[in-house]
Amino acid sequence: MTKILVIDSSTEACSVALLNDGEVSERYQLAPREHAKLLLPMVQSLLADAELSLTQLDAIGCNVGPGAFTGIRIAVSVAQGLAFGANLPAISLSSLANLACYGQAESDKKAWFCAIDARMNEVYFSGYKVSDGVATIIGEEMVIPPESINWAELSDKLAADFDDVGLIGSGWLAYEKTMLAAPLCREQLIEERFPRALYGLKQAEQIFLDSQKSDSQESSSQLLEPEFLQPIYLRNNVAKKSTKK
Repeated sequence: MTKILVIDSSTEACSVALLNDGEVSERYQLAPREHAKLLLPMVQSLLADAELSLTQLDAIGCNVGPGAFTGIRIAVSVAQGLAFGANLPAISLSSLANLACYGQAESDKKAWFCAIDARMNEVYFSGYKVSDGVATIIGEEMVIPPESINWAELSDKLAADFDDVGLIGSGWLAYEKTMLAAPLCREQLIEERFPRALYGLKQAEQIFLDSQKSDSQESSSQLLEPEFLQPIYLRNNVAKKSTKK
């Protein structure tokens, strides 16, 4: 049995979730620009209710992006500080994979195209297959103009009936006309959701358990010493600045 805390503030939402030997608890709030104020009290509240200290945890997971630059930095900083203080490993989690797990928890669809509004006429985008709360990527995560998404290639990689695919995330309605212009997407239900720590617990637990196996290579890239937990922005330029006078 495992005890894992997961933190997310990669978008407008802010959340913390705890897996405590099979029992799950969560704090969640849609609170733009309040992440720095909310995260630590959420952690303290969860642990107090579970009668646990940080040192009793096995690991601390964090959605490291992609998403809002400031929110990601806040979550990573909090996760690093807690992990350092309690001498725990950190688990690097994807915000897009989190959305796919969120979708599967509310639907029987087996695959998800996830899109987060990246502003500047772009989306953070990827596809995932999901089984029992664990997401496996289809292709790669990218920041891309909606009109540049290669739907034919994604369909080939998916190798499944598109009726069994869901659309989730803030990027779909932000660029609705372009995103839904693709034949693959027109009839699909959009789940307008933000990443949520609760739906990273199974992924984090799987990474932690896999790390206990000496032959596991994939998990080692996600189970890290706290200092190696880093934001994943995908976009190099935080903001474009006009050169016009």
